[in-house]
Amino acid sequence: MKKCVVIYNPNSGHKEVRRYLPEIEKIIRKKDYDLEIIETKYKGHAITLVKELPNVDLVMSFGGDGTFNEIMTGNLSRKEKLLLTHIPVGTTNDIGGMLGYTKNILENVKLSLNGTIKNFDIGLINNNPFIYVAGFG
Repeated sequence: MKKCVVIYNPNSGHKEVRRYLPEIEKIIRKKDYDLEIIETKYKGHAITLVKELPNVDLVMSFGGDGTFNEIMTGNLSRKEKLLLTHIPVGTTNDIGGMLGYTKNILENVKLSLNGTIKNFDIGLINNNPFIYVAGFG
């Protein structure tokens, strides 16, 4: 059986992701994934979680742009990279917009699981990765 790990930020956006977890779980399990759900506890926690994950088939990020950036950063430090997807539940969700998602969390989960794999460029500034924007001044 395939393995999916959901990493979610309980403080993203309007803090509604918890109430969707039972439906999210049903959708993912319908696609024949064994599922583990992990809540982040502090800033930077998602980086550590992804670094320490065993090899799994899919990691789903539920949070804002910052949460996905942490998950992507953790993945970059791994020898064997994991397949990542991002479900936007933050306030702005610019990365979600780049991926073609709507504001409907459950529909976005279905789109992600039924979609195609895409490659994204990742920028580096002083060895710090970013996927969307970097500011300096």
